Amino acid sequence: MDLIPMDPNAATAVIGSITVKPPKPDLTLSRKAKAAIVVHILLNNGADIPLEDLPEDLQATLTQQMGKMRVVDRDTVAHVIAEFTHELERIGVSFPHGIVGALTALDGKISKQTADRLRKEGGALQTGNPWKSIQEMDVETLIPVMETESTEVAAVVLSKLNVPKAAALLGAIPGQRAREITYAVSQTSGVSPSAVDRIGLSLAAQQSVAPVMAFDGGL
Repeated sequence: MDLIPMDPNAATAVIGSITVKPPKPDLTLSRKAKAAIVVHILLNNGADIPLEDLPEDLQATLTQQMGKMRVVDRDTVAHVIAEFTHELERIGVSFPHGIVGALTALDGKISKQTADRLRKEGGALQTGNPWKSIQEMDVETLIPVMETESTEVAAVVLSKLNVPKAAALLGAIPGQRAREITYAVSQTSGVSPSAVDRIGLSLAAQQSVAPVMAFDGGL
C-alpha cells in the first residue's frame, strides 16, 4: 500500500486509493460541555479554580456534565479553547459579582458603618463562602453558637467542621447538649442546600457584624 504523507497545510491525506480527511471539531457541543472541557483542562494544568464560590446548582450541573463526558478529540478541544480565549479577550471590564464582590472591591473606600449596614441588610459577608469563615473561627467563638442555636442548626454547623475541631467543640460544651447535637448530625442529610446556605449566611453575618460605636472615646 502506498502511503502519501499528509501535508500539515493540506486538507486531506491519501492512503493508497483512499482519501482521508482530517477530523473536524465538533461544533454541536453545548455550553455546558464546553465549560466542562475548559474546567478539566485548567484543573489538569494545576489551576486553582474557586468552584466553591459558584451557586450550588451550577456546581452540581458542572459535576454532572463532567461525569457524562468521555473522549474529546484534539481538534474539538483546540476549538473550544480558542473560543474561550476569544470570549475572554472580548471582555472590556468585569465587575465584582453581587454585593459581596462590591464590598470587597470597595474595602477601605467606603465607611465601615456603610459597609456593615449593607452587609447586614443583604446578609452578605466579606467572603463569598459563609461556611469558609465559620470553619476558620476558633472553638471559643463557636461555643455560644452551639449552646444558643437550635439543635438542628448546631448539627449543621458541626457537620461543616473538620473532625479535630468538631471533637474539640463537642468536648467544650455540656455532655447532654453534645449528645443531642451528635445525634442530630445524622439527620442533616435531609437539610436542603439552600437551607444550609441560609444558615451559614446568618451565622457568619452575626459573627462578622459588630456594633459600631458613635464615639470612640468618652465625653
